[in-house]
Amino acid sequence: MASAYKKKIALVIQNFFKNNNWRYEFNKDDGTIVFNLTMKNKAEGLWNVIDLQDNGYSVYALFPLHANPDNHEQMKDISEFLNRANFGLIDGNFEFDFSSGVIRYKIHVSCQDSMPSPETVEYSLRRPQEVSHRYAPGIIAVMLNGMPAAEAVSFCEVNAEEDKDWDEKPDKELLKYLYSSLDIQTE
Repeated sequence: MASAYKKKIALVIQNFFKNNNWRYEFNKDDGTIVFNLTMKNKAEGLWNVIDLQDNGYSVYALFPLHANPDNHEQMKDISEFLNRANFGLIDGNFEFDFSSGVIRYKIHVSCQDSMPSPETVEYSLRRPQEVSHRYAPGIIAVMLNGMPAAEAVSFCEVNAEEDKDWDEKPDKELLKYLYSSLDIQTE
């Protein structure tokens, strides 16, 4: 993470957190802010890090599950999944560290000409969460059950279109797929 950052950008983001009663931890030495944003009916566990820079900031949502760098087939499959998921994403992208298996989603906000509005700050904090939760069932299915990447991405995108709130339906469909592929009998 960066160590040179504009204090004004940090202040704008900290004011947003304070004005909305969001908890966060600010490390002024390395210019990072860590926070947790829980979404209704969503899996928890994503770490969120804001990397403050001189001309903007990046927000990262880091997945708690990592691909196994020693499992080359899994690494290839997750890489394909993330590449397919990235195609068509407008705001941000998935990143994949081949040496550690870390998966994260990143969005960057440029502050070169002006400071971000509270609406821009909020969007930049929520968007990585929304996209990560949209694709989390597919990442899990590929990583833990070997679901083909194209099928997993299609599953995530179709269900996201059918159910913008991601209530229970996508989880039931994913469980149904996982049970059937593991030969687990359900009622």
